[in-house]
Amino acid sequence: MSVDPTRLYRLLHIGNPGDVEFYTRVCAGAGDVLELGAGWGRVSAALAAAGHRVWALELDPAMRAAAARTLSEAGVWAQVQVVAGDMRAFDLGRTFERILVPYCGLFCLADDAEVVQALRAMARHLAPDGLLAFDGYQIVDPDEIEGGDDFEWLCEIRDGERAIQVHELDVHQPEARCWQVRYRFEAEDPPLRHEQVLHHHYLLRPELGGLLAEAGLTLLGLWGDFDGSPADDEAPHLVVVAGHAAG
Repeated sequence: MSVDPTRLYRLLHIGNPGDVEFYTRVCAGAGDVLELGAGWGRVSAALAAAGHRVWALELDPAMRAAAARTLSEAGVWAQVQVVAGDMRAFDLGRTFERILVPYCGLFCLADDAEVVQALRAMARHLAPDGLLAFDGYQIVDPDEIEGGDDFEWLCEIRDGERAIQVHELDVHQPEARCWQVRYRFEAEDPPLRHEQVLHHHYLLRPELGGLLAEAGLTLLGLWGDFDGSPADDEAPHLVVVAGHAAG
């Protein structure tokens, strides 16, 4: 039986608790919203349903097709433009009141230089009084993180009546602040065995302000979760709101 990698990704990667509600709050009062790394359309669909005009930029063609299906199923296709593009270098010829990079989207870039490149592209597309918001998980001390030696069971996902077991293997390179995350999907009926690999270059909390400043942006808010809890060493996430630097 053929494997649909995009469907497996969608079944596993369903977002973090509270993230859609957070981005909806950030976009309150805004008309035009740009989501970068829109994936299968989860956040864009919710924002369109809330009444916003949304541009959903996504590099991967299979994900763009999945986003089109999501938006159609949600009945919001007319309110969203799905755009092919790379967040590191895009030019849509206009600005937006809100720009969002949900679900660790910036962590999918190769290094800090690519992050700054992407942030500069965002700054060019951000309206003068607009807001940029993004999130990622938090690593406090990379040297204390150890990768695994073998796959470990992560969870079970359901594709209709079909149960799929997901195992995960993390390979950590602290000197480069990189994770290689491998997922193995297995099912018995019909048989399935498939692996996917994600590469992350994670950002550290003390460096966020400097990276934003290199792009002409300034940090306006930083929280440790989507409920507004403090961004301390115990926080699971980095939840960021930024805008244009003064002057």
